[in-house]
Parts: sequence; C-alpha cells; structure tokens
Amino acid sequence: MSQVGEKLLELIDVKKYYPVRGGFLLRTVGHVRAVDGVALQIRRGETLAIVGESGCGKSTLAQIIAGLIKPTSGKIIFNGVEIKDNMLHDISLRHKIQMVFQNPESSLNPRMTVRDVLAEAIKAKYGNTIDEDALNEKILNLVNSVGLTPQHLTRYPHQLSGGEKQRVSIARALATEPELIILDEPVSALDLSMRAQILNLLLELQQRHYLTYIYITHNLEQAWHLSDRVAVMYLGKIVELAPTETFFHKPLHPYSMVLLSSAPLLEASFEVQKIKPVGEPPSPLNPPKGCRFHPRCPFAFDRCRETEPRMLEVEEGHWVACYLAEESSKLHNVQPLVK
Repeated sequence: MSQVGEKLLELIDVKKYYPVRGGFLLRTVGHVRAVDGVALQIRRGETLAIVGESGCGKSTLAQIIAGLIKPTSGKIIFNGVEIKDNMLHDISLRHKIQMVFQNPESSLNPRMTVRDVLAEAIKAKYGNTIDEDALNEKILNLVNSVGLTPQHLTRYPHQLSGGEKQRVSIARALATEPELIILDEPVSALDLSMRAQILNLLLELQQRHYLTYIYITHNLEQAWHLSDRVAVMYLGKIVELAPTETFFHKPLHPYSMVLLSSAPLLEASFEVQKIKPVGEPPSPLNPPKGCRFHPRCPFAFDRCRETEPRMLEVEEGHWVACYLAEESSKLHNVQPLVK
C-alpha cells in the first residue's frame, strides 16, 4: 500500500442532475440523479477505489473530478483551493489532475503517432518554453517509464496492441506531471495477462512519483490488491467508506455484502456469506424514499423505508449509511466476511 500524506482533494455534497425533457414543448419533467450528494476526502499518495454496479454514478463522479463535466452543485477543493466553474479550464490546475480512460482505442487520436500524442501533452504544460532537445528527452523518459521503446514513437494507435495503447494513455497522463490520476476501469478492455502487467505498472509509477489514484472499478479483486480505501456507490450515493482491510473483513452495508457475495474470485481468500438482493435496481430518475437500497435489501425494516440514513463513523475510518449499523441487535445476526 502507498504512503498516505495530507489531504489532497475534498468533495462536499457534490451533485450532478441531468434534466429529462418531455411533452410537446420539451419541458423538464424530471432529473436523473447520477451523483447525489457525494462527500469524500482523498489524501496524497493513497489509492481510493470506488466500486459499485453499472449505472451507480462512478464514472460520472470521475468526470466531475477531472473537470470534464460540471457538477450541478457542491464544492470540489483541490490542494486547499476550491475549484470554481471558471477554473475548470485553468491550465495549471488541469495539469495536476489527469484521467486514464477505460478504452484506449477511443481515447487516442488515430491520426497521431505515439510521439505526437506525448508531445502534445508536454507542450500543453510547457508551451513554447521547451526546446526540441528537452522535448525529445521527456518523450523518451515517458515511453521508458511505461515499458515502451523508442520504436513505438513512430507508430499509430492501430499499430499497437491493447496493452500498448493503454501504456501510451498512462504516459500521456504522466506527461503533465500530475498529482492526482483518475483511473476509470483502466484494464477492463484488456486480456487477463495484460491486466496484471498494467496494474503492476500503475503500482510502480505510484511509488516512483508519489501519485494519488482514484480507481474506478466493478472488480473487487482489483480493489483488494490495489487500494488503501474502498468507497461503495449505490444509485448516486456513497453508502460505505472504509480502509480496504476493514471493508473486506467486516462490511456493514447490505449492498456491500451483496457485492462481495457476487465476486467468485474472492471466494478462495474469503468465506463469503451469500446475500442476494431482492428485485431490480430502482431508476435514478425516481429513487425510492428513505434508504435507496431498501427495496432490494433483505434486512430492511420500517425506518429504512421512511428516512434516508446519514453516513456515520462506526469505527475509526469506517463510515456507513445504514440503520443496521445503529441497530446492534440486528447486526448481531449478520455475519461479516472473514479471511
């Protein structure tokens, strides 16, 4: 695990609502609550894994932090400075936060060579103040740092394998010397052997450059091996946040238990209590009253259906939004996962 330092990023009640329009005049008839009141603190040098099923808001949250989309409301504080709307295009700020996307095929310009891709990123940081020799040196250092060779510099994306394309994407993210890198499912488009290589590369780069990662994934095995903390998202909200070791040994939210029950590759290391959800996920256009998971929760009771639970710190660093955490008598019958 990485060495964790002071607070680098803070999210305060961040929301992103998308209007839904209908009728003859296309009036707004509702909102899709993709991200709905997320609060997080991320410390320098750590890896925070954000997990959850498809459609829970993970990637939307990642794009908000990266400045690719504007939040509907809330505050984002980076290095002690609040990011305002007019700062989203602040070049010096954008250099400090970079993103590696899920599909390198679509994130690289097919008409640019690897050298062009990296040169463009470097020039975005240094502009015309960097001479050709210094530019070439930086490009060579980048390709070497991600396990590529100088021969790759003249190739176009279609001439690269999937793993090589993702290495180029990582090198491009490193080109601006960032402090925070958001990794949105960075290995899901790769085969199994290549996934391991890329994940090992990310760990090596983090140690070498003291990087902070936000790792977006639905793969709990990757979260177990890579992260310092795990945040669980459900229907636009964080429902549990804990150190990785604590999360996998003692999950408290029923949805977390459902996710762990659905991870067959973890069964070799954990005695997973099988918990199956009831019904289908609700629509973010019309989330249920009270706890958003209560229509699917096998432990739900009346209070869950009436009032939304707030995040509580049940032990040091372990936060959960669930009334079961307040009802010790009910928790007694829910067995935690054990290694």
